[in-house]
Amino acid sequence: MSDNHLNNTLGVTTAALAAYAQTEEYVNGPYHRTVIHLEAYPLATTDNDTDGASGAASLYTFPKGYIRVLGGIQKWTTVSADGTGLTTSAALEIAVGTTAVDTVTLNALTGADADVITVKGFTLSAADGTNITGPATYTAMKVIDGTSSAAVIYLNAGASAATSTAAGVLTLSGDLVIDWMDYGYAGD
Repeated sequence: MSDNHLNNTLGVTTAALAAYAQTEEYVNGPYHRTVIHLEAYPLATTDNDTDGASGAASLYTFPKGYIRVLGGIQKWTTVSADGTGLTTSAALEIAVGTTAVDTVTLNALTGADADVITVKGFTLSAADGTNITGPATYTAMKVIDGTSSAAVIYLNAGASAATSTAAGVLTLSGDLVIDWMDYGYAGD
């Protein structure tokens, strides 16, 4: 990307993340790279009984208009569970999508739950509840229609039924990188 660096001016990291996130925007013409650094973000999860656990948070709002997501990666430095609702050895999946996950069957994030940054699956360490992920994931291109209202993307997580017994909290630290194009807004 270019040396043109903007901080929090194009899209908006949501208010819920403000205390835990730093967002950087890199721009070169219509091309954008958004880097969201999360530090100890507490993502609440809901136990969905035999369907496992799920959690979602509004992550980022694009400018109004058509947006082409070129791809994205997730790279976690630390992921831990509170040990109450999720065991410290929980089988997890994390993704970014255009919809907030509602319930997850056997921690399978699919479709719009994971269409901006694809699923990263891993197991929390039984020893200390933390995990440093391996290779980051990259997703294919997608066009988002944000012409009637600016498009929001969501951080989604799911855990298997065997490792979820009640509502819990995942604490997430790491980076999300999203490459995208702003097609502009041709409405109103």
